[in-house]
Formats: sequence, C-alpha cells, structure tokens
Amino acid sequence: MPVHPFIQRVIRRAYAQGHGDLHLKTVTQVRAYMAQHRPPLLAFSNYENIIVAPNVFIRLHRAQSSHQSPLIIYLRASAYCAGDANDTDYFCYYLSKYLRCHVAALELRLAPEYKFPIPFYDCIACIEYLYNHQELLKIDGKRVALWGESSGANIAAAVANHLKNEKNTWVKQQVLFYPSLDYHQYYLYPSRQAYGHGYLMDKCFTDWSIAQYGASAAIEDERFSPLLTQKFAGLPATLIIAAQYDPLRDEAYYYLEKLRNAGVFSHGISMPGMIHGFLRHAFKIAQARSAQEYAANYLVERWHNGL
Repeated sequence: MPVHPFIQRVIRRAYAQGHGDLHLKTVTQVRAYMAQHRPPLLAFSNYENIIVAPNVFIRLHRAQSSHQSPLIIYLRASAYCAGDANDTDYFCYYLSKYLRCHVAALELRLAPEYKFPIPFYDCIACIEYLYNHQELLKIDGKRVALWGESSGANIAAAVANHLKNEKNTWVKQQVLFYPSLDYHQYYLYPSRQAYGHGYLMDKCFTDWSIAQYGASAAIEDERFSPLLTQKFAGLPATLIIAAQYDPLRDEAYYYLEKLRNAGVFSHGISMPGMIHGFLRHAFKIAQARSAQEYAANYLVERWHNGL
C-alpha cells in the first residue's frame, strides 16, 4: 500500500525543514534539530532516576503494584548521538500502565563523545544493576524483556547475544522495532537501495550516524552488527516489527531467518504504509498504536504462559 497520508505530510515537512542535509551538520546542530521533533513529553513526573555511573542512569517507571512485577528494559532510538531520557517518558509510561509492569529506560552515554563500545557496556552495567537489585526493586526475574527501537534495537540485539554468551538467561524476550542489525554490508540490501533516500532514513545520514558511533573497523564486530553473530541458538524469543518503507526492513527479515534456522522462537510483522521511526507517531496514527499494542500483547502472552 502507499505511504500513509499522515506520514507523507511528515516526510514533506521534514525535508522542507532541512532533514535531507543533516549529514552536513555538526553533532550539536543535529541534536538541536532532533530536539525540535521529539515525542510528546509527560506533563508530570512518574518515575525515579537510578544513577548507575556518571552520565549513565536508569529511568524506572514502576508498576502500580505492591508485588513483584515483570520488567521491560527499554532502549530508545537515538541515532547513537541525540536525545535524552525525556524522549522515552510517553512510551514507557504507556507500557507500564498497559502491561502493569516496570519499565526501565536506559540512558547511555552518547557518541561521538563516547564511541562504541562504551554505550554497549553502559547497557550491560544497567542490566547488571537491575539484575542485582531485582528483589529490592520488586522485579519478577522470570518475566524480563528487552525492548529496543532503531539504534536502541541494535544495542538490544547485541546485548542479548552477549548475555547468551555469558550464560545469563535472565532476559527471556526481545522486542525490536525497525532494528539496525548489519552495518557491515548494509548498503547491499534491496530495501536499503529502494528506500535509502526520501523516507527520512537516508543513506547519507546512516553513514554519518555510523561515523559518530564508531570507527569503520568496528562494523565487523558482532556487538556493532548483531547479524554477524556466529551462533544464534539460545537467543531470547524475538518479535520484530518492521515497516514497509524502511531501508532496514530486509536485514530484519534476514535476522528472523537466522533465528528460525537456529530454533529460536521468533516472529515478525511489517507495518504497511509505515516508515522507519513510525512509533513516534503512535499518538496520532492508529497503525502505529496497533503495532505498539501488538508488541505489548505479545509480551503478555509470553509472560502469561511462562515462556
């Protein structure tokens, strides 16, 4: 189906405001541009910030329950270099209420000041904190999931693989929205070629973002490109939600194929008419809300059945 009419207007407005030239901007300018296009903010504070290390913290949205509750570990879309924890509040508050669970939004240090693998290890440090304090924080350690979007999904998938290699089975599920999974040969995927310009996730900006996050030698590291993982067996049950007009769509399909071939429970859908980053419009587009609810209900089913 064609691009959703609302998304078409978003695309036209973004390019009229200079989106196509972001790769020519400084990091400061890109951060300022993205700050103008952030998701809605909460009108009140309903969380606590837990400091893990300097400039690294967990924004914990607690379930409204006195009992141990499931946990979603939330990794936001940041292009590795922009935004802050305030960008997560709308979604995390929604997920916490909808699922009656804790949602821990991880605030990692940003590139280029802190390049790969620093954010990767910041994520691990946050997860270790949550694991070591699960009783105090009233976390149900049998129901823990990773939830990542775009660059956050890249880090989530890489960390899930790390935990598997460390024999840590605490995280049972991962939900990845339009994940970036292969920086090694990303330009070869047909969807990258078809939608790599004019759909906001332009190749020139992807190249810029990669350069901020890490050196070119890092792209062959499985912590940087999770599709290069050698052994997929043992990864958490996985749901991937892609978008019809997303350049990253094909690598998500390929990742699913790798998981299925390794015997990992995995499922994927592609949202028709949507582009990369559509979830930020969930408060205006029914399809985006339904994708969010689909992912939430997927976790409910897994948790309810003890999977």
